[in-house]
Amino acid sequence: MRETGRWTVHRNPWYSVVRTDFVTDDGEQRQFFAVAKPDSVLVIATRAGNFQFVELARPTGNGLRALEFPQGSVDRGESPIEAAGRELREETGWVPAALSGLGTLHEASGFASCRTHVFATEVNELGPTERDAFEQNIAVVELGPREMRKAVREGRIVDGATLAAIAMLWAIPPDDR
Repeated sequence: MRETGRWTVHRNPWYSVVRTDFVTDDGEQRQFFAVAKPDSVLVIATRAGNFQFVELARPTGNGLRALEFPQGSVDRGESPIEAAGRELREETGWVPAALSGLGTLHEASGFASCRTHVFATEVNELGPTERDAFEQNIAVVELGPREMRKAVREGRIVDGATLAAIAMLWAIPPDDR
């Protein structure tokens, strides 16, 4: 397969849609569309063994209020670890202790280029939030491990990155973080 062209067909402040044209080995012309967006971060913050979630309604969820770990884009010129601390403070007010990387995931590798860098931290110090216009309806919710499992079962946690991060958390023993 040989690429014959690539261009952006849609762009907004959060992502772009890129069309790539190909010719297959047997001469067939094909198109592929993919979402291109900056890398993002997700922070698993705990306090006294309890997990810190944000609860919000996403415009893509038809008003569904769901729980997810604090997360957001890595800004230009910012490292993922800097972005993780910033996102946690902006959305929850919690100040991270030492951030440790758990790994990187691809949320939708079949159609999107974004990588999500997953971090974990303890939190004890609470400061002000700095939420943007889309984050004004956030509530910070603290759940223990059993409550978190129940929230997954009941469909209160549906965000793919959050579910993947929960799996990473349980797959990587504390000594390996």
